[in-house]
Amino acid sequence: MQLCGETMIRISLAYPYELGLTFARLRESLREGIKLNAVRYGLLEAEEQLGGLFHPTGIYVDALRGATHDANVLFEAIKKLTTDPDHNRDLDFFDVYSISSALDKFEAVLTAELRAADAYFVNKKGGYDTIDLIVRAEVLFPSGLMDKVPNAVHDIQEAGRCIAFELGTAAGFHTMRALETIVKSYWKAISGNSKPPGSKTIGAFIRQMEENNIGNKKVVSALKQIKDLHRNPLTHTQVTLEMQEAIDLLGIVRSAVSAMLAEIPSERTDEIEDAEEV
Repeated sequence: MQLCGETMIRISLAYPYELGLTFARLRESLREGIKLNAVRYGLLEAEEQLGGLFHPTGIYVDALRGATHDANVLFEAIKKLTTDPDHNRDLDFFDVYSISSALDKFEAVLTAELRAADAYFVNKKGGYDTIDLIVRAEVLFPSGLMDKVPNAVHDIQEAGRCIAFELGTAAGFHTMRALETIVKSYWKAISGNSKPPGSKTIGAFIRQMEENNIGNKKVVSALKQIKDLHRNPLTHTQVTLEMQEAIDLLGIVRSAVSAMLAEIPSERTDEIEDAEEV
């Protein structure tokens, strides 16, 4: 499993399959008269799997709470054998029956719980990798973003998650917030740290760039297109952004950001220069 934020965890789909194999192997190996030592490894493996699956702090315990009682019964039946000091004794009828019957009940309840569990598959969006969108959307932008405008990264990450989970309007909102943050850094770089416009909107920055004849012409043109086609419509509460529009917006913004980052110095460079002046 892998953490994908504070409330979301990526799980391995192979895990339930491997869990089933563990119990299937245990069931097949148990028979009256076999040496405990011959099946002890399988018992220990099943004991460990149960302990992890139903650990009080585990991620599955709440979703599978209906199977907790039967899991505990099976766990205790297995543990009785794994803690038996006589590894060379033969298993008797009661040994085999106590585990087999507990396993039958547990598997039936577990199957019912898994069928009702809240598990979803996130479809790929556009040409973007799903894990990149959910976990590290900043990699979809030029590598200099983290050093040059780190305070824009959070909104880009949120935009990626919103696209992954098909929240188009929210994705557009975070994409535009990230862009506005980057535009402010761009203005600082191209204006010689001049006072920014009173209104911190993209439109205000565009007007100032045009009036002062500063900034890359292609950047200004791209920003005007983004403002007119995407930013202004998003300010209206009745407007919603379809998924393809959100994906397209992310691509357009990425292109504009790439051009701006080429003219924005790294924050680390600024820190070094400030230190040298001191």
